[in-house]
Amino acid sequence: KNGWIYEVAQWYPRMEVYDDVLGWNTIPYLGSSEFYLDYGDFDYTITAPADLVVVGSGELVNPTEVYTPATIAKLAKAKASDATISIKDSSDIAGTSFYPKKANLTWHFNCKNARDIAWAASKAFIWDAAKINLPSGKKGLAQSVYPIESQGNNAWSRSTEYVKNCIELYSEQWFEYTYPVATNVAGIVGGMEYPGIVFCGSGSQKGGLWGVTNHEFGHNWFPMIVGSNERKYAWMDEGFNTFINDVDTKVFNKGEYNEPVNARGQTRGMFNPTADPIMNTPDVIQNNYLGYAAYNKPALGLHILRNNILGVDRFDYAFKTYIKRWAFKHPTPWDFFRTMENVGGEDLSWFFREWFMTDWKLDQSIKEVKYVSGDVTKGALITIENLEEMALPVTISIKEENGKTDTIKLPVEIWQRSNKWTFKYKSTSKLVNVTIDPKLEYPDVNVGNNIWTGIAAKAVPAGVTANSVIDAYVKAIGGADKIKAIKDISITSVGSVQGTEVISVVKQKGNDKFYQEISVPAANIIPLKAIVNGDSLSMQQMGQNTPLPASAKEGLIANFQVFPEANLGTTTLALAPMLESVGDAMAYVVTVTLTSGNKISRYYDEKSGLKIKEVTATGATEFSNYQEVSGLKIPYSKKTEVAGQAIEYKVKEAKINSGLTDADFK
Repeated sequence: KNGWIYEVAQWYPRMEVYDDVLGWNTIPYLGSSEFYLDYGDFDYTITAPADLVVVGSGELVNPTEVYTPATIAKLAKAKASDATISIKDSSDIAGTSFYPKKANLTWHFNCKNARDIAWAASKAFIWDAAKINLPSGKKGLAQSVYPIESQGNNAWSRSTEYVKNCIELYSEQWFEYTYPVATNVAGIVGGMEYPGIVFCGSGSQKGGLWGVTNHEFGHNWFPMIVGSNERKYAWMDEGFNTFINDVDTKVFNKGEYNEPVNARGQTRGMFNPTADPIMNTPDVIQNNYLGYAAYNKPALGLHILRNNILGVDRFDYAFKTYIKRWAFKHPTPWDFFRTMENVGGEDLSWFFREWFMTDWKLDQSIKEVKYVSGDVTKGALITIENLEEMALPVTISIKEENGKTDTIKLPVEIWQRSNKWTFKYKSTSKLVNVTIDPKLEYPDVNVGNNIWTGIAAKAVPAGVTANSVIDAYVKAIGGADKIKAIKDISITSVGSVQGTEVISVVKQKGNDKFYQEISVPAANIIPLKAIVNGDSLSMQQMGQNTPLPASAKEGLIANFQVFPEANLGTTTLALAPMLESVGDAMAYVVTVTLTSGNKISRYYDEKSGLKIKEVTATGATEFSNYQEVSGLKIPYSKKTEVAGQAIEYKVKEAKINSGLTDADFK
């Protein structure tokens, strides 16, 4: 309300990169991939009205020409303070004393050894700052500029704290920050990085603001310091940055916003039938998979390499060496691979091949548990299998009847000669549980074979059929008549990923109009928008249209319907012969096969009849906390994933027969 916010980037002429591997970088910009830039020293000036606050990449070299003595004194105080110091507050916006008495001013910036520069300006900016402490003893300045609408202790009033901490943590852990100033700008840009300055959404709050600030400043290491070719290898930029973001968030303020990496929750999306190898260039990776290929899968690969293969100490030393060796240079993937092997001290070619160059899947299984000579005191023989192409080390937790627990770690070399391995465990009593990957660190595509229990599996009782399970569900939620009375339904749900709010809107009218939208307000992005309106189909992913064949309609409707059990059409149903556990519940599993051949497995609580889980080729969703709306029970809690991130939605509003019109499906 106090003036425009100008965020200016991609404006300074840039030299085309010539490297010693590919020569001139002539790959065109087609939209899906970012930049490949060389380093240089930037000296630039911006002339603008005197009542604007102007910030930019690098260091302001003429502060006495553009600031009043009072402002310079406040900046000096901030440069010596670990606490955030206000430079310009809300009272300064309306007044005139903050600004020099001139019509225009020229701000002069210098940014050394950088690959690009950006700047921002506004009369509406509130401005605060604090000292950055670097490992070498040098000091820097963390600062934030934002409109009055963004201030608050749950919002941008903590931005400078976030900037200071992420810069200090990255500098201590990996490589010292190389610019004198780190500036966070609140505006319409949801999240974008430049040397020494980042643009983040003005509506970001709490963990969402920490997450986007931490991510965008993480880019000052990848690709600002380590200058990889983003045109070809998005994962060396976004993936490495996502990884260090996770490490940083775990430490910041004793884990204030930490959410453990959920490998299991990303599995179906990360290894879906249309998955591309990470090494593909971004321009040819499918739009709906680019988030996995550039961000999630490479980041998860580094977590596995750190926690399960090399160990934290060896990984961190090797990764720091990679950054040091390739700072302000242009590494290829093979430079990264060779450095990690050279410094880590072992051959990792098997891992780099399967994780980065293929679409191989992982399926570790417990095949059998038996006792030596049938005597538990002589030990247990545990046989495990590797049922897919990908091989990884194995972690197994064991629980005995007498309460004893143990964890066994087996190296990846057990799979060198065979996909089957048997080892002896010194049991002292009967084993009651054996679990592969108990901490859910791996993206195993079949979790059903990861657990062995000493309890006999429970068979489906005689007389129970797929149709009777569906009928019990329909009755449990309110009955067929209530469902038939639905003319339209809309559900708005709210969740968060690393503190960033995500909103899901689902609408349905009759059996031929469906609408789904997933949005991230703080970043001003809509990851997904899909509409079925009669025979018309449309889908946008990250703002880009995704062409859909007519055959996709059935699958979209199956996924979007609030009560798909009431409209099964020509699908076929199959009931699994055994019940499966979902949390503490036992569930009937009904697999629906669409006419396209695609399958959806739905899990129904044995006792309540309610649906508690659904699994498709692209992900798994869990349902709970059923509440009544107009006589029908709807799950008010839904755990699923968005762009590879586990998320739990809570229903904010649910309406039945509210009078949706055709205009709601455009």
